[in-house]
Amino acid sequence: MRKKVARMSIEYGMKDGVLLWVRNPFDGTVTYFNDIHRKPHAFRHLTSPQRSATVAQPPLSAHDLQNEMERVGQSCVFCPGNEAMTMEEVMRVTYGEIYAGAHIPMGFHADAWAIRVIHNIIPRVPEECTGGKNESYVIIEDARHFLPGATGLSDLMWAGALPAQHYYHVLRVAAEVVRRSMTNTAVQSVLIRKHQGRESGASQPHIHIQAIGADRMFPDMERDLEVTARHPSIWQECVDLMRECGFHLDQSDGIASHWSPFGKF
Repeated sequence: MRKKVARMSIEYGMKDGVLLWVRNPFDGTVTYFNDIHRKPHAFRHLTSPQRSATVAQPPLSAHDLQNEMERVGQSCVFCPGNEAMTMEEVMRVTYGEIYAGAHIPMGFHADAWAIRVIHNIIPRVPEECTGGKNESYVIIEDARHFLPGATGLSDLMWAGALPAQHYYHVLRVAAEVVRRSMTNTAVQSVLIRKHQGRESGASQPHIHIQAIGADRMFPDMERDLEVTARHPSIWQECVDLMRECGFHLDQSDGIASHWSPFGKF
């Protein structure tokens, strides 16, 4: 049975207790979930099985993999040892500060940087718009390019692999970057943009975040404020819906995290 539901401010469709579609209450876009896996994918037809077999690369030996990982580390501008290849450093946090005497990741010492903040080489908002200052930053979340025990070059470090105490410091640094940006009177808002892989639009595989100071309120934020003003309970409604649909991750001290189906399709 299909039915359309309106939870105060959120419209969505259900079938047999499963979410089929939901309309983003902030920008009006609709995300579909039903039968999406039955849609044809063009990339499946670009290469025949025979052709795939001919271009498949054999797995690297442990020795060759280690050499390739070292080569990647030497060329990646976000890896330790290549600090001179980036813009000037704004701040850093060491492994010793994060782990406070606990087990420090293998290959690093307490004074080695674990989180590093630099200016973005290309300001996402032109300097002319932010008082002649570059208010675009990159937060390198961890010095490691690859996961511990990586068995291939695709085993990249990612946010979910970092211990909670490490990511706490990532968030603390992000908040400090926001405060730093807002001391510039030309900056009216700061966007924190999480990058994770090519699918997110990231051009750099090393785990990082962008913080972008702008001379005006970002349009999405303006829309959020407008909708919240009209529907003060909208955020609680979102949390309740995410919980009912099984997208809820965790909640404590007034902060809820969930996988959100709201997006542009």
